[in-house]
This record gives sequence, structure tokens and C-alpha cells, in this order.
Amino acid sequence: KRDAVMVQSEHYPVQQDYRGLSTPNALIDSNGTFHLFYDIAVDPPGSDWPDGEWRQVALAHATSTDGKHFTEVEHDIFTAGEAGTWLQWEVRSPSVIEEDGQLKMWFAGTGDITKIFQPDFLFGLGYAEYGFVCDNE
Repeated sequence: KRDAVMVQSEHYPVQQDYRGLSTPNALIDSNGTFHLFYDIAVDPPGSDWPDGEWRQVALAHATSTDGKHFTEVEHDIFTAGEAGTWLQWEVRSPSVIEEDGQLKMWFAGTGDITKIFQPDFLFGLGYAEYGFVCDNE
């Protein structure tokens, strides 16, 4: 059985060319709360959806008490778009663990896509000690 546990929120409306959620990463913290981290796909201006090349432009976070009904609690944790950086074109693929009550995240980014075959094209992997601390009491 395959049921949707989440659909895109009002923060990422289809009318603004957001196309959905992608690349989920789930964990259960030490209190039994389910955390779901994912990226947001958008259809870039000028492309012809569904044949256009969508890209992942933000990371978001939802929580649940049962792992089936999620509520988005944070959006735009990290976003793409900073010119000249490894996050200019995309931010994607969050991977999160809990260690000693702290959430730690790794994620990927892509620089200026117009430079893809040039020496100064940038890919990157990021790390953040995420600001959400789990209370173990």
C-alpha cells in the first residue's frame, strides 16, 4: 500500500511553479518524534513543464507523531540562489542524524549550471549542526 504522507504546502504553491517535494530523509528522534527532511522542486522560468528541467531549490522539515501524518514546521532551511557559490543553482538531498540530542545535516549543492564544463564549476556538500535540539528527558 502506498499512501502520500505529505503534499506540498501553501508555502510552495503550484501557481508559482513549485512542482513538489523530493529526496526525503526520515528519522525518529529519541523522543519518538518522526522528522522528515526533503527538498523542494521548482520549474525554472522559461522552461516548458513537464519537459523543462526542474531543479531543487530549498530544504524543508516536517514532523509527525505517527510517521503517516506530517506537518511542515520549517521551510527554506537552506535555499539555492547565492551567486558565485556551490549553492547557486540547487540545494538538495538532505541526510540527517540525531547525535546527543542534536540533529546534524549533510546536503548537496550545485553552482552556476552555465559553467558545467568549465574549470570553475562548483559542486559541494554541506554540513550543519541543525538548530533543532531533541530534549531527552
